[in-house]
Amino acid sequence: MNCDVCGRPFALRECEACEERMYAAYGDAIRVPAMWPAIERRIRAQRRQGWVGVALAAAAAIAIVVALQSLMPRRHSVAPQAPAYATAAARYRAAIAQAGAASPAARTDVALLTTAIAESERSAAAASDDPIAVARMVSAYDAKLQLLRSSHE
Repeated sequence: MNCDVCGRPFALRECEACEERMYAAYGDAIRVPAMWPAIERRIRAQRRQGWVGVALAAAAAIAIVVALQSLMPRRHSVAPQAPAYATAAARYRAAIAQAGAASPAARTDVALLTTAIAESERSAAAASDDPIAVARMVSAYDAKLQLLRSSHE
């Protein structure tokens, strides 16, 4: 059986008419769900609109960044800030002062913690960007504060 368009035996890859005629012959044997043509149309439409969507998303992201930058306060002069360890130490000193004096039973431990605080604070001052040194200092201050609070209970 030859194709009416190309005149050769059915050649699926070479002639569109051959393909259509071949598929038409098997149309009853192959059931294509009714929803497939709609899905195929959506896929093709998305391929065409794909770059448009990406471009719109990029433009929206740029607009959001620009808007956020314009809303953020501008710093004209930056005042030097105290290192984080110094701020933490000051807050702990204030909390310890409010906790009051240690009970007679806890005075020895408080003295040991005071020594540990002094050493850890010197280490934190020498290496203010070392998180371990700062963590040791905070731990010593916290231990002293907890001891003072528990000695009053």
